Amino acid sequence: MFEYSATLPKGLGRDFIVSQGVMRYYFEIPLLEISASEWEIISSLLSNQTVLQELQKQENLLKARQGATSVTDVRVIEAMEDIRAEEVFTRLLEKYHGKVVYVDFWATWCGPCREELVFSKPLQQHFEDQEVVFLNLCCRSNRETWKEFIRTEQITGENYLLDVDEYNYLSTLFNFQGIPHYVLVDQNGKVVNKKAPRPSQEHAVRSEIQALLDKN
Repeated sequence: MFEYSATLPKGLGRDFIVSQGVMRYYFEIPLLEISASEWEIISSLLSNQTVLQELQKQENLLKARQGATSVTDVRVIEAMEDIRAEEVFTRLLEKYHGKVVYVDFWATWCGPCREELVFSKPLQQHFEDQEVVFLNLCCRSNRETWKEFIRTEQITGENYLLDVDEYNYLSTLFNFQGIPHYVLVDQNGKVVNKKAPRPSQEHAVRSEIQALLDKN
């Protein structure tokens, strides 16, 4: 596949042939994981980086779906009574002092959010038994729908449902309007990235989390 494609001129035509070849050769069942050196070759053959990113996303999604049934660590944090909206995030982080916290703002009705939750499972598996917490902050969603979705889809990590005031405060604090949105917090409770990579950006988010772990 690589040798034949290299003889074609660069452009969308060759990108199409390369991407189709990758999908047929690697993404069939059983899924073959692409090595770092193979990704370098594929990248050199593509002229459009968006095509490369989509291929990497599809590989991560397929891997996530293959391993989705093996994770069962699901926890729901009950609402904290009599806490002002601006205090909720601080109170949540107090539980995880000494750990890296990867925060996911999502909603039950949000398609991209739900797709990213699939990618989050192998990411959590990668950091299993390490000092990393995956905090899922659901917003603008019905409580019963949220609980049922967590149960049926086995949304792993720490799950908390934001009320309207909490969501409005935190979306302003972290300067975002759309979801999904991600925030990374270090072991001391300091926000180090207000716009962290998505779970589907596997290599980027793993690198950022690992760099924080390596500081201690």
